[in-house]
Amino acid sequence: MKSPLLLLSLVFLVTYTHAQLGYFENNHDTFVFSDTAYIRNAPSTSSKLIDTLLASHRVWILETTEKNQTIRGIEAPWLKVRYTKNNQVAEGYIWSGLLALAPLYKDDMKFVCGISRIFYKDTTIVFKDDPKQSMRDTIRMMSLEIKVFKGVERVVSFKRLIEHATYPTAIISEGKGLKNVDDILSLSFGGEACGVPTNTYHYGYRNKQIIPLYETMSVGDAGVYYHEEKLIFPAEKGGKPNVVLFKEQTEEATDRNDKHGEPIFKTTKSTKTLLWDGTKLTEQKKAVRKS
Repeated sequence: MKSPLLLLSLVFLVTYTHAQLGYFENNHDTFVFSDTAYIRNAPSTSSKLIDTLLASHRVWILETTEKNQTIRGIEAPWLKVRYTKNNQVAEGYIWSGLLALAPLYKDDMKFVCGISRIFYKDTTIVFKDDPKQSMRDTIRMMSLEIKVFKGVERVVSFKRLIEHATYPTAIISEGKGLKNVDDILSLSFGGEACGVPTNTYHYGYRNKQIIPLYETMSVGDAGVYYHEEKLIFPAEKGGKPNVVLFKEQTEEATDRNDKHGEPIFKTTKSTKTLLWDGTKLTEQKKAVRKS
């Protein structure tokens, strides 16, 4: 969420600590995210290595153990999994930080999304209008990677740093009317409490290319404030050819109440037009009226 403060300077100190990332459901499948993942006979890095799986290999989650381990800043549990390799079914334990956040696939394409590390960036914020005043803040960052496979062959990968690495969800859909886009991948990372935003990162895919599209955010605070951002693509209701509409809606409680004693909300809506040229989105500039 963007800070409303005017800043003169930012001083960053990177410290490596740990943060828990989501969870995995038993009796569900997912893919190996890490280029190489070790299967062990017990839930520990010190236990015997019994097999090796490569990225995009499918595993079935049998059990989430009570054994957590922190590696590269990621705190994650060990899982008991079942998998097939060389036409043989096998079982073993894998650290869940090596697995994809969600099993996304379309036909013979696999979209393997995962986190390679989490770290905290300690920030000193100095106020522009009063350089003597400052405040400390900590931003949680994570390294997100998307790997696309056709069968077992990796065709492309994409990396970037993002914030808010909790409760991940992922959705893949058709191109929604965007020219030169076959699929749209949306990755969301939700906040843990009121006032913590959920950020969604949208990407297009076609011809071995991952195209960053746009980011949206939503946040709410216990019936006092709510802000939502969403994208309307050309093929969706209200959409326009070669345009993506960025819509914002904010609801904020006023100091007035209705007849039931509930707060009256002030609603603000806005729309921004993003032009699609077949390769990227650009914001449409508003026409300047000449007097």
